[in-house]
Amino acid sequence: MKIQHWMSSSVSTALASGTVLVGVGATSASAQGDPVGGSGATYYLNDSFTGSANIVFSYGDASDTIYFGDWDGNSSDTPMIQRGNSFHVRNSNSSGPADYTFNYGNPGDVVLTGDWDGDGIDTLTVRRGGTFL
Repeated sequence: MKIQHWMSSSVSTALASGTVLVGVGATSASAQGDPVGGSGATYYLNDSFTGSANIVFSYGDASDTIYFGDWDGNSSDTPMIQRGNSFHVRNSNSSGPADYTFNYGNPGDVVLTGDWDGDGIDTLTVRRGGTFL
């Protein structure tokens, strides 16, 4: 399922970039680190590209940084929010509490997500200056 968050034109640009990368055979370890743009905590998903959302849900707070990825390996991208160095993962595209929460890195780190080992599950790495952790 392709995720679309219709709150910012920068998202359309990011999605277009991601689609091009997939189309030219990007490897599974490609960094997907850009957070989803926009504001608010309501997401409008469209997995058929009809111009109308078929899934609408709220998750997190407007000030959270949001990422989408396949966190559980079921081939479906779902949200993860970041507050400082605390991450809150939801394994469904629906409103509700996090399925699990963990702390990683420092609040100022640059977060990158991807399937680093090719197992079908997206995970995090952080870049702190010139070091990847």
